[in-house]
Amino acid sequence: MQVSALQSRFHRRGLSANAILSLVAVGALLLVIIYLFTSMNQDRPKRQTTPAGGSSSAPSNPASSIAPTIPPPAPLSAGDEDDPVALVSILPEGFDFGVMKPGSLTRRTVELRNDSTSAIRILGTKRTCSCTTVEMNPGLLQPGASMPLTAVMAADLTPKDKNSVKVVVQYEDLAPTTISIKGVISHAVSSLPRDIRMHPRGYEDLTYRTEGLLTLQSMDGQPFQVTLCAGEAPVFQSGATSPQPSISQIIRWDMSAYDRETGLDESGERIPGFLLVETDHPDAPVIAVPLNHKIDRIQTRGERPWFFLDRRVVLDPVDPGRSVEFLLPVNGMASASADDVVNAVQADSTKFKAELVGIEPHVDGKRSNLRVRVTPSPDHQGVFMDKVQVMSPNHSVSFTVIGSVREPGGS
Repeated sequence: MQVSALQSRFHRRGLSANAILSLVAVGALLLVIIYLFTSMNQDRPKRQTTPAGGSSSAPSNPASSIAPTIPPPAPLSAGDEDDPVALVSILPEGFDFGVMKPGSLTRRTVELRNDSTSAIRILGTKRTCSCTTVEMNPGLLQPGASMPLTAVMAADLTPKDKNSVKVVVQYEDLAPTTISIKGVISHAVSSLPRDIRMHPRGYEDLTYRTEGLLTLQSMDGQPFQVTLCAGEAPVFQSGATSPQPSISQIIRWDMSAYDRETGLDESGERIPGFLLVETDHPDAPVIAVPLNHKIDRIQTRGERPWFFLDRRVVLDPVDPGRSVEFLLPVNGMASASADDVVNAVQADSTKFKAELVGIEPHVDGKRSNLRVRVTPSPDHQGVFMDKVQVMSPNHSVSFTVIGSVREPGGS
């Protein structure tokens, strides 16, 4: 009834039925939009306000307040780099072996002192070179207590620096301690360079160096003079023909008698493997400086189970009619078969004879030492140098022996 009346009223005002329906539809659509907008505002969380001078009690980003799950750290093993540092003093701070004679055995001892308030358990040691062994009794080191640690250096026959060797002490649940070693293997007089490169650009270079300078240094502080170089009167850098005794001498070496292309002299002899320099130092009558050239490259091991790293030995001076012995360290002998074990040493010389006296275990527990006896000929005096053959039933390798016979009645 009311709709009909409304339609009649709009009709009287000139509105048609279709216009009336359109207005009703528009009104309904506006009502729906208003309803949806109101619902969305009710679901949105209210913004947190921060009082002046204060802070909000609720975080603005709820996700950031959730702590991540972190697994517990794995237990540390003894010697781990992340372990706490052991409060252990090393007195002195390292092993100072000083000058070691080639082939010698030298001991040095340091003290480990516990500077902490708790006992420290020492598990053992490691070493970075088989040339060194360690003598120590592992165990519990009480606060304020000390214990000795001894390093034993077995010097090779080849002069060299030994400053990169280290001993590492291991503890239970503590970081290890590293103890450095410094020392040099040298005769009483050393040379610089220790060896001469005859092919400065490499073994493939076809030409030889035939001259250069050599510095000789007294290692025990005793002044000396150079008497001969390669069997000839020495030529000194200073130009002096006979300089005063000194702890250091610089000489010129000269191999120009040998062809730069072939390495041979007029008689067909090749450049020797060593430059021999003679002095009046009582403990260093001869210094042997290797002349490294392509003919003298180290022999390959081949099928041999054993090998040695040293190429020569310079013997102690010997009195006429007497003998001198040395130890030659050899690798691989312990596991060699009977036919591969060294059983003889023979000299390629008329100036001396060589014989194998015995085989002994090396101090490192891995290598073997060949004890070799050298006896100069009764009528020989002065310097001698030649090769010996180190032999097993199946193999043979050469090794150079250099020595000096004192004059009769000499000291």
